[in-house]
Amino acid sequence: MLATIIILACLVTAIGLTTGTACYFSQTTRASYGLLVTLSLVASAELAVLELNSLTEMAVPVQCAIYPAALIVVVLGIVRKWVDVQTNQYQLHFIAP
Repeated sequence: MLATIIILACLVTAIGLTTGTACYFSQTTRASYGLLVTLSLVASAELAVLELNSLTEMAVPVQCAIYPAALIVVVLGIVRKWVDVQTNQYQLHFIAP
């Protein structure tokens, strides 16, 4: 019973992400919805056959690049409640190395 619930939850999430992503990129790029769904499924299938070590090796550099920027946005969003943070402060942190 638990396995069935987990499988259905994963299936619903996968279908939602695939169709939502294809719909968004179809509207923004004017590419075919069917083509984008197919590309998303092919990319997912290719990632699914990789081992965990391969996925980790690919994900760590991306995460190291994204996490500092995400932390700055979160901190500025929290501090903005008490201190006047101008919008260009966000840009300054992303432009500066």
